[in-house]
Amino acid sequence: MKKKIQGKSKKPASKYEPEFRKFCLTLHFLSPNAYRYIRNKFETCLPHPKTISKWYANIDGSPGLTDDAFKILEAKRKQSNANMTCALIADEMAIRQQRCFNRQTKQDEGLVDMGTGPNENLNVKASEAYAFMLVSLNESWKLPVAYFLIHGLTGEQKANIINTILSRCYEVGVDVVSLTFDGHSTNVSAMKVLGCNLHDPKNLKTSFKHPCANYEVAVFLDFCHMLKLIRNHFELKETFMHEDKEIKWDYIKKLEEMQEQIGLNLANRLTKKHVHFRNSIMNVKLATQLLSRSVSKAIEFCRQELKLPGFENSEATEKFIMIMNNIFDIFNSRNFSSHGFKRPIIPIMKDEVFAELQEAKDMILSLNIKVSRKRTYKEHQTSKKITLKTCTPILKSPCFTGFLGVLVCIKSLESLYETLIESNRLRYLTTYRLSQDHIELFFGSIRMHGGHNDNPNARQFKGIYRKLLCHMELKSAESGNCVPLEHISILMCSSALKSINETAASTRPDDEAETSEQESLGENLERASQLLHNTQFWEYKEQVVGYIAGYVARSLLKKIKCTACIESLLAKEKKVFHKFVSVRDEGGLVYASQDTYDICKITEEVLRKYMCVQDFKMTSIIHAKIMYTVLKKNVGNNNFFAVTTEHICGSLHQINIIRLVAEKYLMIRCYHMCKLDNLTSNVNSKRKLFKKQIQREGN
Repeated sequence: MKKKIQGKSKKPASKYEPEFRKFCLTLHFLSPNAYRYIRNKFETCLPHPKTISKWYANIDGSPGLTDDAFKILEAKRKQSNANMTCALIADEMAIRQQRCFNRQTKQDEGLVDMGTGPNENLNVKASEAYAFMLVSLNESWKLPVAYFLIHGLTGEQKANIINTILSRCYEVGVDVVSLTFDGHSTNVSAMKVLGCNLHDPKNLKTSFKHPCANYEVAVFLDFCHMLKLIRNHFELKETFMHEDKEIKWDYIKKLEEMQEQIGLNLANRLTKKHVHFRNSIMNVKLATQLLSRSVSKAIEFCRQELKLPGFENSEATEKFIMIMNNIFDIFNSRNFSSHGFKRPIIPIMKDEVFAELQEAKDMILSLNIKVSRKRTYKEHQTSKKITLKTCTPILKSPCFTGFLGVLVCIKSLESLYETLIESNRLRYLTTYRLSQDHIELFFGSIRMHGGHNDNPNARQFKGIYRKLLCHMELKSAESGNCVPLEHISILMCSSALKSINETAASTRPDDEAETSEQESLGENLERASQLLHNTQFWEYKEQVVGYIAGYVARSLLKKIKCTACIESLLAKEKKVFHKFVSVRDEGGLVYASQDTYDICKITEEVLRKYMCVQDFKMTSIIHAKIMYTVLKKNVGNNNFFAVTTEHICGSLHQINIIRLVAEKYLMIRCYHMCKLDNLTSNVNSKRKLFKKQIQREGN
């Protein structure tokens, strides 16, 4: 037996220790539960979580300028031997107003702290963390560089903090060429203190001189916030005036009501939640989807092609929505795989981009709103009250902030383009790097690390800040909207026919059951067809079904290898139901054949018979009955997909392609109905509204 060695033996340091520490930190950062599980299963092969905490303790995450972040930047500059061009993003995050005692430092935490420690003369709990982040414009990284625990700041105080951070960035070799924050009144005041001039909207000065360098720093008011403010005032005022033409919110309401009534959308995401957005007023998606190209084109189609009552004289509204959509794309450009204004700005696109920005600028400067003023005058010793309705420029009204913010962004982008692109410092400019999304994702990571507690106090914020600083790669969560692939090939004639036969055998009703079902659904069919066969909405339904049929054909083209079947899905010439597809087409849409459209149309009519039943919900039995009805009506009809019948297995291909088209269309409609029902049921939910309000109040 081996003798037991007395005392402790020191193991030699392994060359893999840095990588092992990095692995432990990363695993614990991504999932503490997974870290504990692996440690328990493999007999404590990993360090104790308290050891991980001690490693993090070496990083100073105290309020103020983060020295470790600037050391990283300085080391990076020495490696690259060139200055780094960055954008500085600033924003506040609400934290819990709570005082905590730190046993290590033996002092209270949670009070207002501007980087010099808690003020002994000011016993005020911090309600916000004012954070700053650098986003590289010529490389792919971003890094938090400072935060302050505050309870409200003036514009002058914010300006002093910004100058301090700019000076420190310049010392480590970082050229900050832009500054971004939201449209809060203190931020506008800070702009004026820094040297910007916002008095004359036609001659704005939206940049200020760098405190340590000889160049101008452009200031941006986050465009997403400005778009939400414009949407809010548009809904509140209901009507804007532009060159004696009315821009009316009522057109958007009518479009949403009509789409909800019919149950088919004109290729847009407009729902009741977008129109009644007050309980989700901070949701950017609702604003961008409302002021979008799809909504503008839908209103134009209702006015120009369908000539529906209530959409007359909507040209100004269409133009306003389209301009808002285009400038949002310009200020949200990310990569070259996008098209149109969504691509990064390069010299070739300069004229087109700035022409669109100039058009938006001219429209905003000429916008007016109707103002009602009450006046009292005396007539024959009697006081009478009258209401005077006048038009005033929107930039001189109380709701000027969003529109002024857009003008500030346009002016700053022009100056930044001249500074970076025309001077050949950068080859292109991705405007998404100038938005506040990066620091919002950072705040989201902080809330996520709190687990069930997404409203951390000052001490918790400090601890999570140190962890995130150690793991500098901040990424948003992956999207969960995945479309499953259909593993069905119509070349396998026997298996396709077997699939249809199995479905028909298991769900085929007998003649008596079918007769009784048709009698019970007769009244529902009449009610379902009453609205759709109305001459006013008949063409509307025809165009929407034709648009969906094009998507059905496009999705099936990726799975079908039979050339005859592919030919039968596509139209050789434009049909009547292709009008809306032509309006929306920019080169990527598919025009469905007459047979594909007819199958989709029949599937829609059969589906609506069941939708008219009270408390309708889709089940596997109803789904099978719908498919059986569609197949029974169409299989054997040589008028459908006649090209496939000439094939060696034509009849089997015809059956299978009818089934695939009907199944795909039914899947799209069922998904849309569920999504629409969920959005409609959550319109009056105040969960998010009250949650944000409680966090802001610090309770």
